[in-house]
Amino acid sequence: MLRRIRHFLGGRKPPFFRLSCVLFALFPLQSLAEDWHPYFIFDSFSYSETVSIRAAFNEWETQDFDRGKRQWTSNWIEAGIRTGDWSYGLVQRFDYALEFTEDASELYWQVTNKRDLTPGQHFDVEVNAQAIHATGLRVAYYFDALDSLQGVLGLTLLRANYLIDGQLQGQADALNDSDFDYAAYLNWTYTEDRLLDRVVNAPVGYGAALDFQLRYRWQAHAIAWEVKDLPAWIYWHKSPFTEAIGRSDRKHYDERGYVSIEPAVSGREAFYSSYRQTLSPRMRLGWQYYAEGWVQPLAEIRYQYEHALYGAGVALRWETLPQLDIKYWPLNHSLEIQARQAGQWTLGLMADHYDRRKVRTLGLVITWGL
Repeated sequence: MLRRIRHFLGGRKPPFFRLSCVLFALFPLQSLAEDWHPYFIFDSFSYSETVSIRAAFNEWETQDFDRGKRQWTSNWIEAGIRTGDWSYGLVQRFDYALEFTEDASELYWQVTNKRDLTPGQHFDVEVNAQAIHATGLRVAYYFDALDSLQGVLGLTLLRANYLIDGQLQGQADALNDSDFDYAAYLNWTYTEDRLLDRVVNAPVGYGAALDFQLRYRWQAHAIAWEVKDLPAWIYWHKSPFTEAIGRSDRKHYDERGYVSIEPAVSGREAFYSSYRQTLSPRMRLGWQYYAEGWVQPLAEIRYQYEHALYGAGVALRWETLPQLDIKYWPLNHSLEIQARQAGQWTLGLMADHYDRRKVRTLGLVITWGL
């Protein structure tokens, strides 16, 4: 079972969805023959506290490991048109998030790489997982509330075809340097059972997500606030779930005596007639001081999956060239470089290492036409 924890990463339409469809129909579609232009957004951010991102997708097979509590990747692709104060776009998103105890990360890495266990060591194991794959339609309204305040309010209708939402809790004890016992409680809902290989018909989910952006300028200070998935729900009809207890009663050993476990499982498998998946909100809050000269201070806080990261740096501004932002993020030891031309395009990259085999933080932002 521990060997498969990595796979935690990987109907009827509810009233909220029908109401959103009505709202879409009521939005004032302006004449596309007037002022309009295409736009594109690619926003990807991956983060791992334990192993490199590359190793995270390869069963954690690596010698480079730190005890940690979280891994995630969020990916948003949007393309559409903007006309006047409105924009209309197609969205595709892929989100995976794992939160776990440090004991769980250590045990999983040791067993995956067949590292020597410490006899007598006790592990408190807890893993929480959430994932979706979804496509959708997004409409956004751009407004100016004051001379110094601008904003964007967006609504995205989503159709999802991949679901993971649940947790695993248990205890484990190392018997010797190559064997351990465990008991774990599993409660999760899914479109594909990659833990216990239950064969199911994958459900389809429908939902919606709100997002907004605010930009405020006061004297030489500029503040930008962006929030996504507040709120955001996906409704699933006839969603399969498993509630079970697994124990390490069936063991096999390789030629060197290292244990491999097929869990003995007892519990129930059934379907929720209706299941609501709540997506975790994410937020970015940025500040910049427009001082005289071409070097200006800036800072940013990024909040995602109940975890905050912060960075600070400088913006280099020239009259005839794009602005260049350089920020350092101390908690994840990352450097971010972003070039942007206001209202036209943005290109940004964040990473914590130059060697792709060791990267644990990777962010890429590309926008055009906004």
